[in-house]
Amino acid sequence: MNYINSLALRLFLSASVWVLLTLFSGGLLLSDLFRESVEKSFEDKLNLFMETLIGSSKIDSTDSITVVNPLGDPRFFQPYSGWYYQINAGSKTLVRSRSMWDQVLTLDKRLIGGRAQFVNSNLENNKKNKSVQSKKLIILQREISFPGFEGPLTFMVSGDTIEFEKNILQFNNILISSLVVLGLGLLLSVYLQVKYGLLPLKKIKNSLFKIRNGDATKLEENYPIEVSPLAKEINILLDHNGRIVERAKTHVGNL
Repeated sequence: MNYINSLALRLFLSASVWVLLTLFSGGLLLSDLFRESVEKSFEDKLNLFMETLIGSSKIDSTDSITVVNPLGDPRFFQPYSGWYYQINAGSKTLVRSRSMWDQVLTLDKRLIGGRAQFVNSNLENNKKNKSVQSKKLIILQREISFPGFEGPLTFMVSGDTIEFEKNILQFNNILISSLVVLGLGLLLSVYLQVKYGLLPLKKIKNSLFKIRNGDATKLEENYPIEVSPLAKEINILLDHNGRIVERAKTHVGNL
């Protein structure tokens, strides 16, 4: 059997390619939309912390600044959590969060998406257990003028991107699994649809086999609208051939 010229194979492959392309494009679109939404939510949270930090900052009499109220997130107190805030007057650090421990955010790491490394000094003496914690941070920076300082103060708030990267990875895994199951279901439905849709042609084939064996004289009339004209034309052709055979028999008899 030549499957290359198979109508069923052509229908199945064309529908399968369309289904796979649609699922792939839809999956990429959903993943990008979810990432944009999560990143926007993360940036909104950083902006909220920045506004809270600026509103909680107070100038004291010693030309220094104090954060009166905490930002409300315990990760700003957890060492090396990736969530930090810092206030600078030029290159001088005035205030920093307890989570930074003995480290300082430098101005060359202020760009969004920059990387900062923090070494746990308590483990440096133990060579076997030396640990370097690398964080991929999004750092928000804003310059605010305060009375009592010659230049503007630089406020920096950072967050660890692992918070939303895990959510994105989990969403993508669920999305891929769902699309795979959906794709298999659609391919199965396409196969059944093609097989069911071509049944009338198989029915015509069986009817022609009966006519050739002398078990029937014409095709049955019960066919779908799309196939019914073909069946009618075949019946007309059979009737025409029958009349030709009868005339030939009559002519032979006369001879």
